[in-house]
Amino acid sequence: MVEPEVQISSDGLWIPDITAQLAPQFHGSKHYKICCYLMKKAASFALFLAMLVLLVGKLHVTEAVNCSPLELSSCAGAIMMSLPPSDACCNKLKEQKPCLCDENEQFKICGNFFNCGNITGIDYPFWGNNRPRECGYPGLKLECEKGTTIIETKTLKYRVLDINQDTQVLKITRMDLSSNICQSKFVNTTLDSELFEYASAYTNLTILYGCSPVILPVPNQFDCPVKGTIDRNGYVVVGTQIPGMCHASIVVPVSYKNFGSFKDISNLLDYVGEGFEVQCKVDISACRECKNSRGRCGYDYGSNQFTCLCPNQSPGSTVCNSSLSVAGIIPAGMGSSESSGSVLPSGSSNPEEFYKTCGNKFSCGSITNIGYPFRGIYDPLYCAYPGLVLNCRQDEITTIQIINTTYRVLGIYETTQTMRIVREDVMRATCPQDIVNTTLDYSLFDYSATNTNLTFLYGCPTLNIPGLSLVCNNGYNGVYVLSGTQGPGKCNASVVVPVLVSTGNGYGAGGSVNSTALDQVLQQGFEIRWKMDGKGCSDCIESMGRCGFNFATNRTACFCPDQPYISATCSGANGARSPSGALFFLF
Repeated sequence: MVEPEVQISSDGLWIPDITAQLAPQFHGSKHYKICCYLMKKAASFALFLAMLVLLVGKLHVTEAVNCSPLELSSCAGAIMMSLPPSDACCNKLKEQKPCLCDENEQFKICGNFFNCGNITGIDYPFWGNNRPRECGYPGLKLECEKGTTIIETKTLKYRVLDINQDTQVLKITRMDLSSNICQSKFVNTTLDSELFEYASAYTNLTILYGCSPVILPVPNQFDCPVKGTIDRNGYVVVGTQIPGMCHASIVVPVSYKNFGSFKDISNLLDYVGEGFEVQCKVDISACRECKNSRGRCGYDYGSNQFTCLCPNQSPGSTVCNSSLSVAGIIPAGMGSSESSGSVLPSGSSNPEEFYKTCGNKFSCGSITNIGYPFRGIYDPLYCAYPGLVLNCRQDEITTIQIINTTYRVLGIYETTQTMRIVREDVMRATCPQDIVNTTLDYSLFDYSATNTNLTFLYGCPTLNIPGLSLVCNNGYNGVYVLSGTQGPGKCNASVVVPVLVSTGNGYGAGGSVNSTALDQVLQQGFEIRWKMDGKGCSDCIESMGRCGFNFATNRTACFCPDQPYISATCSGANGARSPSGALFFLF
């Protein structure tokens, strides 16, 4: 038998990948809290420790309390004999937080929100303060220091100015530059690319330290002592620069939207302190499903994956199990209507009404006969997957909103679950009017492999940039377009726009393509793929049902024309009617 590794943490004792070889009661689960099992069986804390000690010979103890098996035995023996504990390890054991023995305990504790200063009501994927790490995603720990929210990534601490949980966008600024431009360590701003990406257009400032004196006056000059050199001159330049003749440099991203507020060195710290936006890349679609099933979101460090915490139910599920009435398909707390679609059909107690109201297909201009998972803006909410709402303008143009950006829909291909879209501001003018990178809601969409990127550079100096030079009517000068994904470099800002590979390959080399050709490339858009599993809806349609959405389970529902229940299909295999006539889901 391979000896399992045990970790005693502040939240209990975890044993990943232990099987029935250790205890039959654990059979069938992927991970367990052995302390919870022992605490349930033990009549006292002393007996719990004694039972724990019996396992120490077989288990390798790591982390947390740094107690050897001998120390554990000594501590347990002292407690069992009612003697005062005599070593620090034992005291530390006694001071441990209670392990989450009650299956409701982790459910309860992950119901806490992170609150600190103006950052309030924050939950998964973030954790910290009164939210233990099991309530959030690894690497997304928030700390609260004197009313200031702090997050650390890539060894740098950032002050969190704002968190929008709907879009998962954070506004952050470097802590080390909050009060003093002089630094002892020179570290560039680098995001953890597994967790974050830049959410809006930004520009870089390079702060140069320990530079040799120059004869000509240099703007944005400051004075700082630098270890390792007698030169104290420093400069701030727009763009990304290497140290060159200076001793060191750091690169700091700032919001391009606020670029005009940078006047000179006197307001540099204020300007940097306005921060820049990043988007969290953690997929929270499973968390939404969990919440809609009345669960709370957590993370299982034994299996390194999301887990849904449910009342009176062991962790490890993706949604909470329950028997749900027909009314369960309606989002909790919603009334009879909303501005973008009705919630309840007339006569909602009759399941046939759901079948009738979800029979409409969306048609607008060249986009025709589109059904689930999409709906029109005035169709009932339960007829589509949340977030997949199509709008038909008066000029018969179809649009969709993704992360607060409007896209024109050029095509929807249900067999491949892809759609072709283009930014609305690009359709109005060659240069993107909104200095914001193209960003998807990754819980709903992925980019298709058929795309490549073009980068628009704004406010560039007069340089020989190998790209198409543009004259834009949006007030920006020095605009260039290059193939691929580029940072702003020496320019003030950059905006990345996806295009189809078939149209974008080779574009931008040497400025050989004119703006008319660029218009054609941009207006063909790019492809994205929606991530919902279409099998449930296919099975429903094959059984003569119509697809809808169950907000209670956050899953596809099948509405049937002539049966007194709503189920996975209209074959009746997954639906049932109670003797009283109540209607139930059995997903």
